Amino acid sequence: MSFATDLALIVSSKIGSEQQQVTRVRIARGVMTQEHEVRERRTYTMRNEDTSPRSVIIEHPVRNGYQLRSETRPVETTADWMRFRVPVEPKQTATFVVDEARPLQQTFQIGTVTRDQVELFVRQKSIDHTVEEALRKILTQKDVVSGVSSRKEACDSEMSEIFDDQQRLRENMKALKGSPEEKALLQRYTGQLNQQENRLEELRKEAQELEKQEESEQQKLDRMIQELSIG
Repeated sequence: MSFATDLALIVSSKIGSEQQQVTRVRIARGVMTQEHEVRERRTYTMRNEDTSPRSVIIEHPVRNGYQLRSETRPVETTADWMRFRVPVEPKQTATFVVDEARPLQQTFQIGTVTRDQVELFVRQKSIDHTVEEALRKILTQKDVVSGVSSRKEACDSEMSEIFDDQQRLRENMKALKGSPEEKALLQRYTGQLNQQENRLEELRKEAQELEKQEESEQQKLDRMIQELSIG
């Protein structure tokens, strides 16, 4: 059994790491979970300058969060070290590779995923066509809800403007009392108020219908999100 302190042995190591692609995507109860991992490979190189074979014990550190992915299992494991036995023939160089991976996880609320995020997922190839199609259907329904909401806001805004204008007309009507133009202007202002009341009635009905439609479309969106299950 030989260690790095053996003068006939020269031992060195090199580390390389890489960010891997997403390995799995799951969607359940309105949450998308992407699982991926960082892989790290440490290569140990051993040169035996002696005329006799050596059996080298490689001590590799145990690191929190990392999982061993190498096929070769350690001959001994402690809280801090994994020990591997590597034979090295006389006057030969041997290499031993330890592959490890640190699993990582990201979660996204389906209801808040944007179109730009979906485009990014597609470019990164972190979702497949099935997930992409499901997310785009959600985005389409969100657009429907947003469109109905915008129309309702437009109704509310127009009603608010009419209320303000009616207040102005009533103030003008009060100021006309006793003036020569009172009769003609009162008739004109009254006509405007009547037209506005008719328009307000139309807007109230439209706003009520849009409120019901918005609630219905939002419920549909909520069901789509909660019922979506992939992986």
